[in-house]
Amino acid sequence: QSAAPHTRATSPESEHAPAAAAAGGRACPGSTLPYPRRAQPAPHPSRPPSRIRRRLPRARRRVPPPRRRRGRPLRGAHLPAPQLWVRHRPARARRPGGPRGRGGVPLRAGHALRRAPRRRGGRRARARRHRLPQPRAGRLLRGQHRRLLPRAGITRVVVGLRHPLKHLRGKAIQSLRSEGIQVDVVGEDLQSKLFKEALTSCLIVNAPLLYRAAFRVPFSVLKYAMTADGKIAASSGHASWVSGRASRGRVFELRGRSDAVIVGGNTVRRDDPRLTARHVKGHVPVRIVMSQTCNLPEEANLWNVHEAYTIVATQRGARRDFQKKLAMKGVEVVEFDMLNPRDVMSYCYDRGYLSVLWECGGTLSAAAISARVIHKVYAFCAPKIIGGVTAPTPVGDLGMNQMTQAIDLIDVSYEQIDRDMLMSGFIQPIPDLSPVIPSADEIPSVDPEVSPYETNIISFYKTWDTFGAFSNFSPHPIDMPDEKGDCLTWPTVEHYYQAHKFVGVDNPQANDIVQEIKQARSPEEAARIGRTRQREFPELIRPDWESMKIDVMYRALKCKFSTYAHLTEMLLSTAGSVLVESSPHDLFWGGGREGEGLNYLGRLLMQLRSEILGTV
Repeated sequence: QSAAPHTRATSPESEHAPAAAAAGGRACPGSTLPYPRRAQPAPHPSRPPSRIRRRLPRARRRVPPPRRRRGRPLRGAHLPAPQLWVRHRPARARRPGGPRGRGGVPLRAGHALRRAPRRRGGRRARARRHRLPQPRAGRLLRGQHRRLLPRAGITRVVVGLRHPLKHLRGKAIQSLRSEGIQVDVVGEDLQSKLFKEALTSCLIVNAPLLYRAAFRVPFSVLKYAMTADGKIAASSGHASWVSGRASRGRVFELRGRSDAVIVGGNTVRRDDPRLTARHVKGHVPVRIVMSQTCNLPEEANLWNVHEAYTIVATQRGARRDFQKKLAMKGVEVVEFDMLNPRDVMSYCYDRGYLSVLWECGGTLSAAAISARVIHKVYAFCAPKIIGGVTAPTPVGDLGMNQMTQAIDLIDVSYEQIDRDMLMSGFIQPIPDLSPVIPSADEIPSVDPEVSPYETNIISFYKTWDTFGAFSNFSPHPIDMPDEKGDCLTWPTVEHYYQAHKFVGVDNPQANDIVQEIKQARSPEEAARIGRTRQREFPELIRPDWESMKIDVMYRALKCKFSTYAHLTEMLLSTAGSVLVESSPHDLFWGGGREGEGLNYLGRLLMQLRSEILGTV
C-alpha cells in the first residue's frame, strides 16, 4: 500500500484557547474552542420562588412515550455481547433510552454512575438489581469505567455467560475481580435450577453471536407461512395472503432484527416482494437474491434501492448485460464460481452479518437445510385449507424417504397470534461455549491494546473483531465543534461523517437531515440514512464534499483517538503493520473483497499513528 496522497495541514494555535483558559473553561476535544456554558435563567422579579407547580389541563400534559417491554431484544444491528446484571442505583428520573445529557444526547456509561443519587454522608441510595443491555454494559467494563463501579457502591455483578469471542472472553470478569467486585457467572458459579433457566434465556438471546463464533457463519432463520394442509401458495402460485395481519407484523419484526433477508429467483418472479421492515425509522436489512442464471425480471421492487440495499448473488458469467443494468440502478452483483447456500453464507460472514432471515421457497430452503446453514425455523400455520397436488410446500426434497430420517426441532415453542399459530424451534442446538472456557485466572493476558501484533497486515471490519475499535461504527462518542463553535456530541464517527455530507448547505431540509442522522439509534442506521438521502437529494450535498470528505474523516478519527487513551494504545501497538479495513463492498474506504479497494480508512489510521509516534 502506498501512502495516502492526502496530507492534512496543521493550523496554528487558535486565539480561543487563551480565552478558554482565562475563563476557566475546558477545551473541546478536536478543537481549541471551549465547551459552551449553559445560561442560568434569572428568577422572576415580581414573583417569589415556589415549589408548587400549576396543574396543567389534561389536553396540555406531556404524555411520555411508552417504555419498551423489558426482555424484548433491540431492533436492528447491535453489538453482540452477553447479558450482564449489576446492583444498580435507581435514578430520580428516567427517560426512554437511558439518562440524557446536553442537547438530549444519551449519557455515557460512566456519567450514569457519577449521577447516581447519594444520601447524606456520601453513601449511595438504596440499590436494586438492574440488567445492563449492550452496548452500555460493555462500556462499563472497559478502561476507566470499571473503576467507577466500586465507587458507585456496586459490590456484585452476575454475568449471564462469558463472551464467546476469544479475544474478549474473560477480560471483563478479570478486570472486575481485580477491582474487588464479586463476579458470579451463571452456569459456573451459580448452579441452581433458577440460574439454569436464566442461562437458557441468555443462550437464546445471544444465539446469533454464539452460532457465528462456533460455526463461522451468520445465524440463519428460515421463515415461512403455510396453510393447515402444509401449502405456502395455491397451485397457480398465488400466495397473498396465507397468514393474517398480526403474523405479518411479527415477520416485520424479524426482518428488523436481521442484517439480511434472502430470497430465490422464483420468489422474485412470482411475488415481486419488497422485503422491507415496513417502518419509517429503524434498521432496514439488506436484501439478497440468489439466482444461478440471473433470469430475473427487468423491473422489480427489489431493484429500488431507495428503500433498502439489494445484492444479487449469481454464478460467474451469467447475463453480463443484465448485470450492468442492475449496477446502473444501484444494485450490487456478486458472482460466485458455484452458487450454493454455503458459499453465500461464507460471504455474509466475511461481510460481518450476524443474523440472516431466509424467506425463500421450497427449492432454496431444501438446499439451505441440506447445506446445514439453517439454524432455526419460524413456521406460521394459518387455519386454512387450499389443497392442490402441485401446490408448493415450505421445504422441497431433502432425499428422505422414511419418517425416522426426519429432522427433530429442539427447544420448540408455540405461540398463538390472532388466528394463526407460530411454531419455532432450532434445527441445530445452540452452541454452549462455557464448558470449555478456563477460569479467569488461567486466561493468558494477551491484550492487543498493549501487545504488538505479529503479522504485517492487520484487518478490521466489524466492531466485535480484535481490532474492531478502529471501525467508524465502534461505540465511542466524540465531541466536535460545529460552525458556530459550539461543541456537539456525536454517538459515533459514522454519525459525524454521514451528517457532514449536508452540513453548511443553506437549506432547511439539509438541516433536518443532519438532525435525523445525529439522532439515529445506531451507526448502521446513520449510514443508511446518509446514503439514502444522498441518492434521493443530490442537490443537498455540500458542493465541496468530494474534496473534503477525507479531511472530515481524519478530524473525526483524530478526535476519537485523542479522547480515548486505550484506543491510542491499541493503535500504537500496531506500529510496523499495515492496517486494512476488510470491507468487501466499500472500495474507497475499505480494501474490497479481493484487495482492489483504495483502503483510505486504513491509510488515515496509519497516518494518524505516524503523527502520534512523531509527538511521543
